[in-house]
Amino acid sequence: FPYTTLFRSPEGLKTIPTYMFLDCKSLKEIKIPESVTKIGSQAFEYCHSLTELIIPANVDTIETAAFSGCTSLESIYVDPKNTVFSSVNGLLCNADGTAIICAPAGISGHVVIPEGVRVIEEGAFSNCIYMEEVTIPNSVEQIKDVAFCQSESLAKIHMGKGVKDIGRQAFDFTAHYNDPKNRENGLLYIDDCLVGFHTDERDVFIK
Repeated sequence: FPYTTLFRSPEGLKTIPTYMFLDCKSLKEIKIPESVTKIGSQAFEYCHSLTELIIPANVDTIETAAFSGCTSLESIYVDPKNTVFSSVNGLLCNADGTAIICAPAGISGHVVIPEGVRVIEEGAFSNCIYMEEVTIPNSVEQIKDVAFCQSESLAKIHMGKGVKDIGRQAFDFTAHYNDPKNRENGLLYIDDCLVGFHTDERDVFIK
């Protein structure tokens, strides 16, 4: 559907499959029916014109990168009757708001992650190309793989003191990643926190 601007999914539809609307650059709005329970991986990835998204009450599965790269999307809304997902400050979260599943890729400037969030899921902030700064609260314990990857304007990262686990390539290809002053002996740091390993050296010294 490369030139579709509005798509109304048929009633009775249960699943929006993987790659269903991938790279549909003209798609501005989609009406997801109440019958849908699953949204597949990368189903709406790179729908650059998509401005509005409401997750219906019966959706119980949203796979990785379902909305990644939707750079005109500034908020993701969830039907309050949904028992699996919720929307917190426009971020797609689990029901109790302790895990961020997906950030709308159109968010910009300084993003403050709400206190009480414990997990930032895989790819949650990937391809958020307008985000320049993020504050991660002390409540966050785990940042999963590629969580902020390819958020190319992200230069300032305020890391909470509660983080115990940072996944693979969590901050790769951000402005922070590309700034040489954030590296030492091939290791990538955020303040004193080691977040990446990018060197061919045999001997590595951690500060």
